[in-house]
Amino acid sequence: MKFQKRIEIYSLIKNTKYLFAQVKQYGRNSLFIRNLKIVISLLLVVLMINGVNYYTTIQKNINKEIESNNIYLLERVKDMGVNVLKTAETIATNMAIQSSSMQYCISEHEDVAKSYEEALSKFIRSYTLVYDYIDSVYLVSKNGNRVTDGDLFTTIDSFYDSEFIQSIVALDDIACIPRYKQGYYPELITIVRPVNINGYIDETPDNIVGYVCVNIKAKEFGKILNSMDKTDEKFFNIILINEGKILYSGDSEDFGKNTSEVDVIKDIESFEEKRTYQTKSENEKLIVSSVSSVFGGYAFVSITPAADRFDIFLQTLRYIGLGMLLILLISIIAAMFIAYVSYQPIIDISNLLGNDEELTKGILPFKERTGEMKYISENIAKNLRRNEEMAKELQDRVLLFRRAMFTALQVQINPHFLYNTLENINWLAVNLSGGPNEVSSSVLALSKLMRYSSETEGYLVTIDEEIRHAKQYIELLELRYPDLFTVEWNVEETTLQSGIIRLTLQPLIENAVRHGIRPKRSKGKITISINKIGDNISIIIKDDGVGMTKEEVELLNKNLLTNYLLESKHVGLRNVNQRFKIIFGEKYGVHVEESAEGFTLKIVVPDFNPHEFELGI
Repeated sequence: MKFQKRIEIYSLIKNTKYLFAQVKQYGRNSLFIRNLKIVISLLLVVLMINGVNYYTTIQKNINKEIESNNIYLLERVKDMGVNVLKTAETIATNMAIQSSSMQYCISEHEDVAKSYEEALSKFIRSYTLVYDYIDSVYLVSKNGNRVTDGDLFTTIDSFYDSEFIQSIVALDDIACIPRYKQGYYPELITIVRPVNINGYIDETPDNIVGYVCVNIKAKEFGKILNSMDKTDEKFFNIILINEGKILYSGDSEDFGKNTSEVDVIKDIESFEEKRTYQTKSENEKLIVSSVSSVFGGYAFVSITPAADRFDIFLQTLRYIGLGMLLILLISIIAAMFIAYVSYQPIIDISNLLGNDEELTKGILPFKERTGEMKYISENIAKNLRRNEEMAKELQDRVLLFRRAMFTALQVQINPHFLYNTLENINWLAVNLSGGPNEVSSSVLALSKLMRYSSETEGYLVTIDEEIRHAKQYIELLELRYPDLFTVEWNVEETTLQSGIIRLTLQPLIENAVRHGIRPKRSKGKITISINKIGDNISIIIKDDGVGMTKEEVELLNKNLLTNYLLESKHVGLRNVNQRFKIIFGEKYGVHVEESAEGFTLKIVVPDFNPHEFELGI
């Protein structure tokens, strides 16, 4: 048992070293790192899903708690606000039923009305001094066209707030009106109570002789609404509504507006019951709650920001951060466990492939293993040896084939064994005639051609060399066929030092003379154009000979494209095409172009330096 445990501990240490070696060798492409990435990715997905769920759940629960707390706090606000409004209405009622107030309103003579001024002044001042939130109290005589605020007794037209007084003379019931004092400042909530002859409100307008206006300072009213204990949550805004009008709002811009004009509360259909809902304003989520009072039909609305998403977000980030640390630890352990348990055969195979030199010699590691590992080891060794042998054999065969094929093609053009004999004939012709002559010049030119074509040290030459060789050949043809043809050269100077396969132009010129111009039986013209186009060199050889039909051109191009094995009966055109394909690849070679008359050949060769080009054959 102890021996078995030692073996397991040794295996664990060995595999751990192997894992670290693999990570060091392969980096992020090692099996351990890839397994670690997969495990971490899966766990992170689970963590992110839980994080989002955690975030939304926390936010939802906090918002529900805020909504519940808002209703509770708003009930307290409602009680304080209703008390203020009740007090103002009580003041208006007490003022309206005072005998001095009634006499002031119904007196037609100014002297009689003035006799009640002192009593009215004391009565009004007693309210404005006791209640800080009372701005002023007006007593208006409808019939006498007079008004007083306790300090000033004057006509309605001369009163500083006459515009408002004139706007209420048609009221026949108690009203609560939001307004600005003298039309500018400050904001006032005015309770208007008609003064009736009998002292009580009568629905008959003819019985109304005046009005009592109790002006509440909206700002002080707001302080009262927000005067809860500082330990309680504060509202973002509190709004007082009556008959669709905003009597008070923490946002002074909303004061006096209709509820339909304020986006946050415009969707509230009824303020008769308690309700709360969430809305959005300027990308901020808000919780809107409302409660109504039986007294006066007032509605109190609170607007509170929803749960602080940033705080919740930070809390969620902390949750995710701790989760990521835990995931990293779990992932490392899980990845190592997977490597030990599930990927042990792969570890063995990786070790096996690392000893491919020994495998090819028949030395198999892990001989103590049996079953699948033994079978895999033996087959890997066999395949490695077989592949190595086949690769070497294929390389040798390809090299031999390419050399043989190119040599066979080149020999068709290069009968170099003749050039020494031709030089001897040239020497004899000079001796016999006593100097150079047409025969010796022809033999000398032919000797140079043979020497050029029999060169084997390099299959590639410059275009300049190839043109010189072609011109020598043309001179020989002109001796044989005088006045049969002319040659026009259009060669771009920048192409002269570029490379080309030796003996490219001569076979094609011979082809043009033999198959194009001679059958024509009249003088012809050969045009040779060489230009650089991008990374390639374009060579175009055109004659005005008998030409070919469209069908013949298509057939020839097809044969040039697909059938380029050596054929003894087609030495010229096909020979050049085959050599280009062997050296530069299938996309290069000779192409016959259709023309209205004559015959046009085009060759495209890569632009290269012949002294630096690796031929590879």
